[in-house]
Amino acid sequence: DIALPPSCPVCGSDILRGDDQVVARCTGGLICGAQQREAIKHFASRRAMDIDGLGDKLVDALVDQELIATVADLYRLKAEQVAGLERMGEKSADNLIAALETSKTVGLGRFLFALGILQIGEETAKNLADCFGDLEGIRRAPLLLLLAVPDVGMEVAKAIGAFFAEADNEAVIDGLLAEGVNPQASGVPSAAFVNSLTLAQLLKSAKRLGMNLEGIGDKSLETLGGHFRTVAELSAAAAEGAGAEPKGVRSGVMTQLARALAENGWQARLQDAEDQVAALAARAPVQAESRPLEGQTWVLTGTLEQLTRDQAKQALQQLGAKVAGSVSKNTSTVVAGASAGSKLAKAESLGVEVCDEAALLSMLTQHGIDSGAL
Repeated sequence: DIALPPSCPVCGSDILRGDDQVVARCTGGLICGAQQREAIKHFASRRAMDIDGLGDKLVDALVDQELIATVADLYRLKAEQVAGLERMGEKSADNLIAALETSKTVGLGRFLFALGILQIGEETAKNLADCFGDLEGIRRAPLLLLLAVPDVGMEVAKAIGAFFAEADNEAVIDGLLAEGVNPQASGVPSAAFVNSLTLAQLLKSAKRLGMNLEGIGDKSLETLGGHFRTVAELSAAAAEGAGAEPKGVRSGVMTQLARALAENGWQARLQDAEDQVAALAARAPVQAESRPLEGQTWVLTGTLEQLTRDQAKQALQQLGAKVAGSVSKNTSTVVAGASAGSKLAKAESLGVEVCDEAALLSMLTQHGIDSGAL
């Protein structure tokens, strides 16, 4: 067998191994020299921070001239430094600095995607932003909470946890924030997500992460989570041992649970997760989020002037709509921008409602969505 190093030979960051133990990846995505150029290029790309004018060749030139080493260094660049590069001039340099300034205000989902965390695509990044409501909550989140995020499985949760556990990655993020990068988020956790973080859910996640609950099925964990309100109550009952089991839970489970809680700091880990759930619940809306377009299918066509197609799609999805690529009799509304063609014609022939971009923006504002933060 090939012996893999415990840390990256280039940057010293921890190595993350997949569940199959075959694939091994460095977790120092933002600071590893071996990944440096690709990390910066991904960060600047259109679907990430969308920094206009920062193409691959310019990134290479900036790295070669040692003007940047991490993505945070981009926001420390001066126009005169850029203007001195080959094939660059004052106007191009000024345009780049302006584009960097514009990119500072970006949606949290795009920011997370831009960081290049292993296995985190656009949809998962959006789910994280929606569930936690702010960057700090995600940075502090234990695996027990990350596993409850839609589409986040074990390997993805571990990748997120490992990324934010790297002090160098955290330092780069702090550097970005210090330079004025301001990821836009609702600041409010998802009510549905918070409601899903029950004691039973935490126990089931703990079992997946290796807490010794073998032989205790999910049904029993649900019963335990429903009977005991807190980790402290559960722990106190477990300390009593056999006979403290609630109805529907077999004898001996509490003795096993007491042992499991005492191993590998599991009681403290569950307590920490419960404390973070309480903090999220204090900020979450009492009612579930309003999704006024739930069940509707919208189609975008033509050229939008104030929103990109991606921004419009994201906003509609936030309100519960499905955004399709073609018009049918099941389409609720078509948003028609400039030079709309066959989709607009088909909508009119089917009698589907059509609105323009101004009406879309008005509707988004009415429902509390700031188009500038998308």
